[in-house]
Amino acid sequence: MFPSANMNYLDIPALTSSNFSNWLWRIEVCLDKESVKSVLETSPSEKAEEKADFESKDKKAQLIIIQGISDRHLKIVNGIKTAKDVVTTLRNVFARTNHSVQVESLLREFEAAEASLDEIDRACYLLLTMPESYNTVITALATMTIELTNEFIKGRFLDTGMRIKEGRASF
Repeated sequence: MFPSANMNYLDIPALTSSNFSNWLWRIEVCLDKESVKSVLETSPSEKAEEKADFESKDKKAQLIIIQGISDRHLKIVNGIKTAKDVVTTLRNVFARTNHSVQVESLLREFEAAEASLDEIDRACYLLLTMPESYNTVITALATMTIELTNEFIKGRFLDTGMRIKEGRASF
């Protein structure tokens, strides 16, 4: 049986622009289950036998991690040589979405206080609270004729963050 586009052989939902912290926790649990999580926390030994064991574990860890990354985000880690560096790179890229995580937390608090928020309210709140560096993408999103959802906006902000990091255009 082949995995679906959103799932890998370990049945972990693929990394998206909005699930990094949950995704990372699931990946770390899998790495621990497979006895390879240590490669994220240590460096290879200079002793040949220990180095070979580390490299074998690192390759297995990389396979598990890569299987959990959607095709859309694979280019972020293409060419990175160690599992630890893959996770560090993903953490650096997806840290930009911490703002949306904080906004989601606040919106859940509003709803817990029985505030009524529909999808457009949630999307507008996210747009209105983004840092100034995202003004171009905010303007572009505001002029779109499609219905804006939080997931769509978060995806655009992640794409924009990656383009800014690469020194390319913002939208």
